[in-house]
Amino acid sequence: AAASATQKERQGVPNAELPVADLDRAHGFASDVLDLLELRGRQLGLSLRRLHRAARLARTIADLDGRDAVIRSDLDEALLHRPREMAA
Repeated sequence: AAASATQKERQGVPNAELPVADLDRAHGFASDVLDLLELRGRQLGLSLRRLHRAARLARTIADLDGRDAVIRSDLDEALLHRPREMAA
């Protein structure tokens, strides 16, 4: 409940509705975290949509831990929870 209240206070919407344009310092994404997000996307071959989903989840993880800023471990944890590709 506290994380949800923090999200609405910070940006007016839940993290699930956070637009790509709001992945910035004001929303807790320092440039080094965004650089890491881009690197992980290239390493894992993720689409921009999946990267955006991972960033929103990382923001939620930081909120649940009571942090204003997203850190590297938040992003790595979020990427661990991404859906796996289905084999054909």
